[in-house]
Amino acid sequence: YQRRVHGTDYTDTSASKEPVRKGNGEPFSGSLSSDKTMVPLGLKNLFNWRDFLAPNVWKCAFLEFVGGITLFFWGYLTGPAILSAGWSRPAMILGYTNGLIVALYIWGFAATTGGHFNPMITMSTMAAGLTSIPRGILYIIAQVCASIVAAAMIKTFLPKEGPYRTFAFSQCAVGDILGTGDAFILEVFFTLALLFWAYGTALNPKQGAIYGPVLAPAFIGIGLGTASFISGSLFGPGYPGVALNPARCTGAAVWWEGNSAVPVELHIFWLGDIVAVLIFGMIYWAVPPDFQKRLVKHKTA
Repeated sequence: YQRRVHGTDYTDTSASKEPVRKGNGEPFSGSLSSDKTMVPLGLKNLFNWRDFLAPNVWKCAFLEFVGGITLFFWGYLTGPAILSAGWSRPAMILGYTNGLIVALYIWGFAATTGGHFNPMITMSTMAAGLTSIPRGILYIIAQVCASIVAAAMIKTFLPKEGPYRTFAFSQCAVGDILGTGDAFILEVFFTLALLFWAYGTALNPKQGAIYGPVLAPAFIGIGLGTASFISGSLFGPGYPGVALNPARCTGAAVWWEGNSAVPVELHIFWLGDIVAVLIFGMIYWAVPPDFQKRLVKHKTA
């Protein structure tokens, strides 16, 4: 079989069950288990700084940048589009529309870059040992730059007068309904829930074999949409819901024009996701997806 994970091909030969790496410049010292899932990189390859010089890693980062521009452009426009259409439940439509867009981009880019487009996802794969630190750094830089470019395009295209430009960037706002502490706690817990959802459907040894590369992105999109819908509906129209993507909020913060009615609290979305990723990483290492198989092997050894 051939398996591609986070932009890397691994091929199983008939003579040996050890994977043979193909392309993209990221060394890999582990092995694929018999259920065809990826195991964490060793510390040597996790901190392999030679990836900064690997052309294929830069190509993947470039695709994250180009794809991210279009993804964030779509994401910024969903708010004004829903406002223009006059939907009565904007939080629900906004959440599931963004979830659908994310699922489409995962389908489109998973085979080349892994389809991250989100520092939260990239940081979680680094914490879980599935992506090398240099690759993750390049990905995050590409994602942030993509959101800044997309936000600049939105600022250019949408008229300054009227609510459309404000609503495009207000998806990364706290508003006057919640305090910064409450918004931070919501960001941490919804991000942590989404990470468990994503890893449970995509990288869990048993679930990944069941759902595969077709259904897993759909479930991730549904999870993101549900998190946005629930968090955005609880506290009224003044709070648009959790962001779940600090790169998108960085672009909004760079081009926000200082309207105090909708402040962009950038530190909440970055720190909230970082805390959630650290918690998830500790749980992932303490209780890995294949811990039951390891326990059986330990008892039978």
